[in-house]
Amino acid sequence: MRLESPQAAACNPVANNQCAIGFLQELDRALYDHLHWQNALYRALVSDGAADADASAADGETRCAFGRWYLGLSEATRARDRALEDMWAMHRRMHAAARDLLAIHERGAAIPVATFDAYVDVAQDFKLALLKYQRRIISEVCTLDPLTGAGNRYAMDLRLTEEWERTRRTGLPCSLCMLDIDHFKHINDAYGHAAGDTALRVISRHLKGDGRAYDNLFRYGGEEFLICMPNTALAPAEAVFNRLREGLAALRIPLEGGGELSLTASFGVAPLLPDEPIEHSVELADHALLCAKSSGRNRVCVWDMARRGG
Repeated sequence: MRLESPQAAACNPVANNQCAIGFLQELDRALYDHLHWQNALYRALVSDGAADADASAADGETRCAFGRWYLGLSEATRARDRALEDMWAMHRRMHAAARDLLAIHERGAAIPVATFDAYVDVAQDFKLALLKYQRRIISEVCTLDPLTGAGNRYAMDLRLTEEWERTRRTGLPCSLCMLDIDHFKHINDAYGHAAGDTALRVISRHLKGDGRAYDNLFRYGGEEFLICMPNTALAPAEAVFNRLREGLAALRIPLEGGGELSLTASFGVAPLLPDEPIEHSVELADHALLCAKSSGRNRVCVWDMARRGG
């Protein structure tokens, strides 16, 4: 059982919904075949029938459904996700334990309980890891924007609700930022929508890579992003966003036909208010963004409730 095409083998199931569906289908098939392989192993152990030759082969882990699927993946796909490597290691240990069982059985000796339990434990760990990986892909596909890899609106609503409840409970601050790419329509008109998509992906990587690990990035819509900054008041949030703004302006995005593209973004920052609906705080960040754009773009504006008298 192999992936249907080199393109599928090299795809990213987290960032590509169509690829994720193919991944899940392949994993379902691998799990189904794994259960049948395991049942055949048990039948061989409790009867006088011979085990499948692949089960006792020294390279049996490469011959079963999961092994063929895993080895059919590109090196880039395997390297991208440590969970895949961990499952492969579990899978190899499971096959080694199965070979130990079969070797004892073929000698006509009784299988020690500890040897059998060792196989059952690793086989169960492998099955659970496979199911956990499937659930993770499903969860990420449901919560990530497929173009940029940022969180989608559904994920944003969940995260903002968590932070809003936390600020109400603890009184700790949380800052929100709405940012918009300046003159994005000009990028699409002048260079094409493919260049616009590339710009969105580069910007998302920049914001996640140069931002703080515990902040959350979401694609709000079009060329707008929202960032949630837990435990952060407005002043330090403003400093972080000015750093991100300057780094973004310094980026050079290569174009497919040659040349490169530079761009800037405007940032609007506001507090997540514990005594107001979440939508109101998002609106305040949007108001601050409008102030940044009307003030000349490529700047950070803060909606300071204290200075504005609420």
